[in-house]
Amino acid sequence: MMQILTHTPVWVWGVLVLLIMMGRRATKDRVMGLNQLLILPLAMLALAVSGMLKHFNQPIVWACWLLGMAIAAALVWKSGKPELARFNAEDKTVAMKGSYWPLFLMLGIFLSKYCAEVMMAMNPSLAQQSSFAIAVALVYGLFNGFMFRTLLRVAMQWQRPLQAY
Repeated sequence: MMQILTHTPVWVWGVLVLLIMMGRRATKDRVMGLNQLLILPLAMLALAVSGMLKHFNQPIVWACWLLGMAIAAALVWKSGKPELARFNAEDKTVAMKGSYWPLFLMLGIFLSKYCAEVMMAMNPSLAQQSSFAIAVALVYGLFNGFMFRTLLRVAMQWQRPLQAY
C-alpha cells in the first residue's frame, strides 16, 4: 500500500485537497449563478471522459457510461427528497441549501478514478478486459449523472417554478 501511495503523483493529492475544500464549501447555504453551477459537474465529467478515452475507447463502454448517467438521472427525477436548490428566474441564480452530498460525490468520483488507475497501473491488461471497462464506465456514469443532480432539479424548476424549498 505504501508503494502505491508514494508512487502517486503529488498533483493527485492536490486535486483531492481541492475537492475536499469544494465539498466543505457545499455544506453551507449559498447563492450562485448558473455558470458557477455548471463548473463542478463539467469538471467531474471531464475527469471521467478523459479516463475512458485514455483506457477504454470502445462503443460498449460509452453505452454503459450513458446507461449509468440515465439511471442516475431517473433516480434524481423520481426522488421524493426535498429540494436542495431554488431557482430564481429573475436574476438567473440558484439558492443552494448546504449539503454533504456534493462532497460524497466528489470523493466517490476521485476514489473510483484513483482505484481504477492504480489497478490498471498494476495490471495493464485490465484495460483490455470488457468486464472491467464496463464496470468502470457504469460507475463513472452513475457518479456523473448524480453530479448533474442540481442542474436537473433547476431545469425542472425552470419549467415549473417552486413556491419554496
